[in-house]
Amino acid sequence: MKAKQQQLTELNATIEEIKRIVTTKDEELLQKEQHLVAMNKEIEELQSHLTLMEQKYKDQQSKNAGSTSYMCCDIESLKQWF
Repeated sequence: MKAKQQQLTELNATIEEIKRIVTTKDEELLQKEQHLVAMNKEIEELQSHLTLMEQKYKDQQSKNAGSTSYMCCDIESLKQWF
């Protein structure tokens, strides 16, 4: 009977350890998910900024059609993204 009680105690300890591991992994997964959401938001902002910069470049090219001048990127506005 003591052997069965010992096995039950060991099984309970194993179950508790598995629960702890699952809880830890669940927390890690949640953190990674939150990080991905934040990164996706940043990507969307960068894509929007890129689209705006491309449009400014095209507008400048239209204004400078036929000239040899080139549009210089707005370095200060680009620095905020890096």
